[in-house]
Amino acid sequence: MLSPVDSAIIGNGVSNASGYFVIPCELKTVIAKITYVGYKTIISNYTHADMGTIKLQPEMQTIKGVVVKGERPQYKLTEGGMTVEVEHSVLSKMGSAVDVLNELPRVSAKDGEVNVFAKGTPEIYINNKLVRNSNDLVNLKSEDIKTVDVITSPGAQYNAQTNAVIRIKTVRGKGEGFSLSARARAGFDSRIYDQELLQTKYRKGKFEIENTIGVYNRTHREDNNLLAVIYGKNDKVAVDQHMDDQTRIRTIDDQVSLSYDINDKNSIGASYQVGKQFDINVKAYGTQAITRNGAYDDIITQEQYMDGDYLSHEMNTYYIGKVGKLAIDFNGSYVWSKDNSYTVGSEISSEAEDRSIHYYSKSRGHMLAGKLVLSYPVWGGKIAVGSEYTHTNASGDYSLTEGYVDASSTVLKESNIAGFAQYEAAFGPWNLNAGVRYEYVTTDYYSKGIWEEEPSKRYGDWFPNVGISWQKNQLGWQLNYTLKTNRPTYHNLQNYMQYDNRYIYEGGNPYLRPENNHNIETTLMWRWLNVVAGYQYSKNNMQWTASLYNNQDIAFIRNMNYDHMQSTYISVVASPKFGIYQPQYELDYEQVFFNAVKYGGFRNLQSPFFNLHINNRLLLGKTCMALINLEGSTDMQNGFMESKGYFDMSVQLRKSFMNEALVVNLAGKNLFNHREKWSMYGIGVQNFKDCNNFIRAIELTVTYNFNATRSRYKGTGAGNDEKRRL
Repeated sequence: MLSPVDSAIIGNGVSNASGYFVIPCELKTVIAKITYVGYKTIISNYTHADMGTIKLQPEMQTIKGVVVKGERPQYKLTEGGMTVEVEHSVLSKMGSAVDVLNELPRVSAKDGEVNVFAKGTPEIYINNKLVRNSNDLVNLKSEDIKTVDVITSPGAQYNAQTNAVIRIKTVRGKGEGFSLSARARAGFDSRIYDQELLQTKYRKGKFEIENTIGVYNRTHREDNNLLAVIYGKNDKVAVDQHMDDQTRIRTIDDQVSLSYDINDKNSIGASYQVGKQFDINVKAYGTQAITRNGAYDDIITQEQYMDGDYLSHEMNTYYIGKVGKLAIDFNGSYVWSKDNSYTVGSEISSEAEDRSIHYYSKSRGHMLAGKLVLSYPVWGGKIAVGSEYTHTNASGDYSLTEGYVDASSTVLKESNIAGFAQYEAAFGPWNLNAGVRYEYVTTDYYSKGIWEEEPSKRYGDWFPNVGISWQKNQLGWQLNYTLKTNRPTYHNLQNYMQYDNRYIYEGGNPYLRPENNHNIETTLMWRWLNVVAGYQYSKNNMQWTASLYNNQDIAFIRNMNYDHMQSTYISVVASPKFGIYQPQYELDYEQVFFNAVKYGGFRNLQSPFFNLHINNRLLLGKTCMALINLEGSTDMQNGFMESKGYFDMSVQLRKSFMNEALVVNLAGKNLFNHREKWSMYGIGVQNFKDCNNFIRAIELTVTYNFNATRSRYKGTGAGNDEKRRL
């Protein structure tokens, strides 16, 4: 209500749901201004208290534009780790999923090998499908990735050996019909290498079939300077060796997958993959200068030639669905593999007898696994229960014709049945998750067809996990505890003896026991800053150890168990934005506490070490980006090993054409070509290595995508850690 004299406000009110309103007023004549969003405003004079019925007419408004300014958080806490936003960040222009992973906090991805700082090799999933081949990561474009979860404290639903998980979620797939993606890569380090990949896909309605074939021609060279100092029973023997190793591997992989979406809630699928390394060739030649107690003893010229082949088959099937509120996730897997190698060599000695070497190794493995997970909303959260079963049969035969080491024939049969439960619930800004997994493992060990009691094992273990987190706006905190295990690979459990030369053997250890690792980790996040600190206690810790072979002047290197090892670590990551310059700075600290002298080692290697990563990202328009990445490390000490520090740099230029259909990537890797240098202070043996691995490389990758769509395959596989052990 306005005064008719000066239009001053003399009263106001709001109508009820029926449109009635009452505004006390002493004036006989007033101006009424009546407004309602989306309707024309009425301004009119009234002289009666009862104003009657007032009708408002709709009014259309044309909005010229709306600008919403905000800051999307780069990191968000999730169960056991964090979620990194990719779709709306500079990471979406990195190129492939491998390039994205290499830019994430605590994650490195080089030459297809992904590693999480202080956690090791992770399990990687793309839309719940386990990544078994690095081609899946190379072929996934960064702009198709929505988010990436980096889980460093995995819950009970994952195998007890899983210390880290990376889950990649893609944006929703679009399009039907035929699609194609082709990639060609060529590079040069010490020799030319190449890689070709072709992915074809057909999608119609609820059905999809996909085939991916990759062909690789990979070369590798090492220029090694090796020194072994053997403190024998009576003499000190030094073996100063220079070896030039050249490796060539030709590989072909083919994978076909089928999926069918029954409806929005139910999906089934299957996949088959075959991998064949049809040309494995290694040539090594060099000299050894032998001294005994500081005096000249011998000069040996050594040559070795190794040929091998590898073949594997893998089949997977899955069902993902819902019955009411009950979610069902089933996966089944079968793996079969064989690996053969034959080595011919010679040792020409100036002072002792010459030796010919004819060494043959053969290994076979097959595994059957199934996993079922049921989840249901309960108590304001979600509970998941399930079971996983794996049965593995691995065998190996090793023989040296000349008999310098004993021949061996071993068979390992292992079954693992597990049950687990996991609960997660949110209470305002708080989130709580807890779970437990029980695994019962039976192992039967046969040597030359005879069952042996000592290495045959029966054990059951509980693996709990618990986590709590708090997040509000862009500030978050998390604390997790997990108990995990690390079981030796089947190769390391076999009682084989590998002849390197007359002074150095390598072998397996059927008496190895699994590690049990207690992990505590806390995370603090604020805007673009991420800080992680953790502690690990490893019981029955496994260490790659050199010792004397049967009290002879021979070094024997194999894995051995030790009572315990402890470690602490801190990682600080900052990712600010300065316009087109969007860097990421990471500083990592780790310190291992292990008393090697207590077990007969020469030195206690417990000093802290630091890693530094500076990723400089420059956005040069919508279709072009440049990367200049620097990384370095101080000397790293771990158990019996000490690795020398390094500093290196890599550069990359990415340019896309035709709306991202054609992508060209030119990269210079490891431009400083840092050398591999390490020392092993074992038990009665010291080993030193100074090697040029020829890692400096220039590489060109060209990718073409025609009607590219993302896979609907949703299977995760079963027995995933057993596949790794095989």
